[in-house]
Formats: sequence, structure tokens, C-alpha cells
Amino acid sequence: MILWNNYRLLSEDFLRQHHDLVLYDVFHQVVAFLLHPPPCRCDATPCQCDLLRKKISFSLNLDLFNFLQEIHEDSEFLSGARLLLKVPQESYFQKNYTQAYPSWLTEKNFHEEEKNFKAADQLTWALLRLCKTYQLSYLRETRTSISESLEVIFGNTPVKTKQRKSSQDAHGGEHFYKRQFKRYKSVCHLIAALQFMKKPKHKKYKELVLFSWDQADQIEHFLRLSAWFRQKLLLLQTPNTKKKDVFLPEEILPLPSWVVPHEIDIPMEPFAKKLEEINAPFVEYLNSKDPNTILFSNNEQENEARGAERI
Repeated sequence: MILWNNYRLLSEDFLRQHHDLVLYDVFHQVVAFLLHPPPCRCDATPCQCDLLRKKISFSLNLDLFNFLQEIHEDSEFLSGARLLLKVPQESYFQKNYTQAYPSWLTEKNFHEEEKNFKAADQLTWALLRLCKTYQLSYLRETRTSISESLEVIFGNTPVKTKQRKSSQDAHGGEHFYKRQFKRYKSVCHLIAALQFMKKPKHKKYKELVLFSWDQADQIEHFLRLSAWFRQKLLLLQTPNTKKKDVFLPEEILPLPSWVVPHEIDIPMEPFAKKLEEINAPFVEYLNSKDPNTILFSNNEQENEARGAERI
């Protein structure tokens, strides 16, 4: 697992001066982890994933440095960029160019991999919304579960019916969702943040071009969003298991300590039907005690769902 200590030997003044370059360097490492999330699935011994991640981030950093050379004549700035992006001297490339990982291949692989992010993103959101649903119910719990989240996504139609089979085919299937979530669990907060920035209502970030060099503000916002999702995911708990926490801190990729979810407040809507289902026994009990007093009517539950609190 990555430790964000790349900059510990550099002064705070230097890092502030090169703030945007630090963001790009971190983002390039994030891209590498999205393409090769831990724990890996490779059978090779020794595992090559860590080496591939280093090659990907190095290649993207080198592309950025080459771009900076074209637009900057300030040798002091370029010296700082070379140090921060860890760009070696030209003799290094003469010896190692045959082992390079081209950045065009990184971009191609990333865009191909994005289609696999959707299942992990949808299940991540379902876990968070289910937690909000339980928080707003009479139980007032911060609980959730993968099985219940999948039930909300696919419905609870009996497994062998044609309707269930059609739903499975249309969405990729519950087993597919479980596999994708297991594969991307360590980076699901990054995926959720990335997909959130692409939603049409966020017009400022609708056309997020991942590999251009004029989006430091977008990268900073992406990192803050990722930190917000990670923070919320670490609060989730699941019932009836030995491990109550859905996510342990060591299971989900940390971010640099200076990345904080400043000014991030995303509304999280509950599942209205699920809220009604959870409250049903409580409503029935109250009604049995006093048929003239209905504390939670269906309409009131729906109104509470629409006016959901913010996480």
C-alpha cells in the first residue's frame, strides 16, 4: 500500500511554490492504482503490479515534464519540476527506454477500464444510501450491507424467475457486481469521486480530461471528494458478522494527510421504499396500541426521505 511520504524531505515553501505539480504527481499515482488496485489478481511471482504502478506514474510525470519544458524557459522552475517529478538525466533513458510503459497505453487502458468502474460505483453509492436509510428509520443505526444493497439494486424477485434473470442480464448480474466491488474495494472512494464529477449537473467537471495539464483545480476537487467518500465509507457497519466494519482503514487506499474534504457536503438520499419497509413493524406496533394514532404514515416516511439530512 502506498505511503504518501514522497515529499517529506522537501520544504513547505518549495511544495507551496509547486502546488500544482504536487497535485499532478499525486493524481498520476492515483491513476496507477485505479488501473492496478491492491490486492492484485496476478499469478506472477514475484508480483509485477507495484512495478507497473511505478512505471505508469513515472511515464505520466515525464509527459508532464516534457510539456513544461516547451512552455517554460525558467530553468529554476524546471529544476524544481525535475526534482519533484523525479525525472532522471537523459543517460537513464538511453539505458532503459526499452522497458518504458508508454503513456498512450496508460490512457487507452484507463478509458477501457472505466466501464468496469460503474458496478463498483453503483454498489458504493447503494451502501452509503442504505446507511442513510437506516439512520432516518426508527432504528437510527449507521448500518448497511452488500447483500441488502444488491437487493435494492436488483430487487428481491425470486432467483429462478424470468424477471430476475432479465434484471441480472440488464445490469451485469449480482455476481459481477460482487467481483467488481471486491476488485476495486481499495479504490472505490476514488471511483465514486471520479464518477460523481462526471454527472451532468456538475457542468464545471462534465468533460474531465484526465491526461491534460490545465486541470489542477479539478484534481484538487477530485482528491477532496475522494477523502469525503473515504471518510463516510469508514463509518459504515454491517450486522451479524464478526467484522462489523464494512471497510477497515487498511483496506481502502489512504490519501495524503494534507487532502481534507474541505467544503464537501454531498446530499445522500435514502431509499424511500426500503425506509417504509424498515419502519413497517414499528408502525404496525404503534397502530396496534392506538389505532387512532399513526405516528409514521407512508406519506410522512416519503416526506422524511425527500427531506433527507446531509451525511
